[in-house]
Amino acid sequence: MDLRKQRTKIFIHNAFMEIRSHKPIHKITVQELCEKALIHKATFYNHYHDIYALNDELKNELITEIIDSASSVDKLISSPKEGTAEFTEIIIAKLPQIKLLFADDRESDFTKKLENALENTTTQSFPHRKDSLKANIVRSVITQGCFYAVVKYQDVEQKLLIKILSDICEAILSI
Repeated sequence: MDLRKQRTKIFIHNAFMEIRSHKPIHKITVQELCEKALIHKATFYNHYHDIYALNDELKNELITEIIDSASSVDKLISSPKEGTAEFTEIIIAKLPQIKLLFADDRESDFTKKLENALENTTTQSFPHRKDSLKANIVRSVITQGCFYAVVKYQDVEQKLLIKILSDICEAILSI
């Protein structure tokens, strides 16, 4: 993608996130977004079908960022304590973006997308575990459990929360 298109997308993304921080998605208009991003409506439609397509792209980029931020997603299986700690730290760091982009969806939309991305990534390294019920359950517990615990216990000291979640995931894998 050329530099001009990249810059335009950055303007659109930034404007969307700023507006989204104080408005539900169904109240954001293309006109409002274009004014904030300093672009024409035609430019917006060159990149996106509608506001929801933009939101979907940003969600997918966020999921990719989370997966790519981990030094090794494989650690969730091979070294669960360390992998869960790292995964939980990433979720904590990205929580404001997660809440913003997934606010209008069912709560499970984020965790489903993340779990699918984790499954795709881990089965590349551990193809023999693709159909492993234990590996699939562990992935579900880590994804769903860590996310919901981070959201529910936001006020708990992060190091303590991460340690507890890491210990739980390690114990689950030792079964």
